[in-house]
Amino acid sequence: MPNAGTNVTLDDLLAAAFDLINSSEAEQANCKNARDADKKGLFDEVSGTIKELSSLLAADDPRWENFGLNIPANPNPPEPVTAVTLTAVGTGREELAWTAATRATYYRLLVKVDGVDTDFRFVKRDSDLDHTLTDLTPGTTISGMVFFVI
Repeated sequence: MPNAGTNVTLDDLLAAAFDLINSSEAEQANCKNARDADKKGLFDEVSGTIKELSSLLAADDPRWENFGLNIPANPNPPEPVTAVTLTAVGTGREELAWTAATRATYYRLLVKVDGVDTDFRFVKRDSDLDHTLTDLTPGTTISGMVFFVI
């Protein structure tokens, strides 16, 4: 940025703005690279721990679950979703939210609009714990279901 007391032109201001943008983008790239390296390091560490556990525990040892892992010889399926709520968040929009199911990786979202759908229909497969339903006709009654997927 030019020093105080000098004539500042629009070109000077634009050049300073572009310099700021470029430095911000470079810093974002550095942060992303650091995050990706940390993610890879964590993955490698967890993978190494699982590999080490494989050499220490039998495939049917229940202690696998103490580490938050399935028992390799007898994996437990995810527990069911215990609560699903629908909340109005605007005209023609409803927020479908649910509690996390233990050991679930993904969820299948099903919705039924009374007077439109004869049965529940598939909406989405997602790992999030909420989804906004859009383009709904105001005043209609809807029902939502969420199932886990391993």
